Amino acid sequence: MKNLWVFGLIIFSVAACDSQQQAVDTAAEKPAAVKAAPVVAKVAETQDFATLIQQAEDLYTQTEGVKHAWTINLDRLKDARLAAEAGDMDKAVANAEEAIKLSRLALKQAESEKTQWRARVPQ
Repeated sequence: MKNLWVFGLIIFSVAACDSQQQAVDTAAEKPAAVKAAPVVAKVAETQDFATLIQQAEDLYTQTEGVKHAWTINLDRLKDARLAAEAGDMDKAVANAEEAIKLSRLALKQAESEKTQWRARVPQ
């Protein structure tokens, strides 16, 4: 009976040591995971920016197609690209979003001008 108790104690000790080793291994891995997080976030941010800038360029092309492009959109697109190259992704995203907004407004204005111009012509 005493041998069984000693054997159980040894098994329990080995299991506890293994758990402690896993805890130490996990603690050692966390700094690497923490270091990897900004890299993953930067890649995701770059992909988001690429999508935004593509959308802004597509909308600008549409405004050119209806002959209602605003020159300020080109400035916003240029500023977005320059900010991205400089690594200022917040500014790059803000400029790309502004270019999208301005293109949508230009398209809306182009649509309304199809009929509204008549109201401004003297009769």
